[in-house]
Amino acid sequence: MQALWRSLQESPVAWKPVHVRGHQDRKVKDSHCRLSSLNCQMDALTKQHWVFLFKRLPSLASPHLPIHNEGWTLWDRPTKITSPSRPTLCGLIMDPVTQMWWVRHKRFPLVAKETVDWKACSEGMPALKPSRQRWITKHASANCGVGTTLVKWKCQDDDKCPRCSASEDTAHVLQCQAKGANEVWSESMMKLTTCLVESRTHPDLQRALLENLSRWRRGLLPRDDLEEAEVKQAAQSYFFQLGGECVLL
Repeated sequence: MQALWRSLQESPVAWKPVHVRGHQDRKVKDSHCRLSSLNCQMDALTKQHWVFLFKRLPSLASPHLPIHNEGWTLWDRPTKITSPSRPTLCGLIMDPVTQMWWVRHKRFPLVAKETVDWKACSEGMPALKPSRQRWITKHASANCGVGTTLVKWKCQDDDKCPRCSASEDTAHVLQCQAKGANEVWSESMMKLTTCLVESRTHPDLQRALLENLSRWRRGLLPRDDLEEAEVKQAAQSYFFQLGGECVLL
């Protein structure tokens, strides 16, 4: 509408707007109006053209094209952002910056960035309790009270795990093989198994997820000898590129 009004203002012709009601061909008393007839004719020809294209061309997304005189526009690659809200603008500006932060800090490689469902993450985090949100953020960014971080913060002299004396980073918290840690891990895996069954997750995907998490915790490479191609692709994308810690978080 902005482009239309601006074009009318710049036109050397004086235009007088007239409101034409739609679907006047269904009303006998207005069917004689010239503008109403033209409007109905245009509508019918448009539908005929759409049917013609639909029968001969594949179903494709409508292209986003620039419009003359529409003023400033906002684009996300080939997609025009219409009526952008504040969250949409913040996401377009800050999401690439945030995602590259994880790559620069070697939380996952650049090739794995596109395998993360960022939309699901943004929708899932607010569903958690604030304390859980803080825990995930601190743990994922390696900015919590583990041995390596405490040494960096000069809070202690060594980075040893209090349970097994190995170097303690955020991954070790999940991979520690001490007795108490193993019990917590087994209990968590039982809860995860129950959740996957109740949500009717594909059986092969359940096995791939549970077994590869256990293999990652023991320092072994994930399995890739899975039968179904889609399950194999998902396992390779997540475990080989992201790693078990990111999958868990």
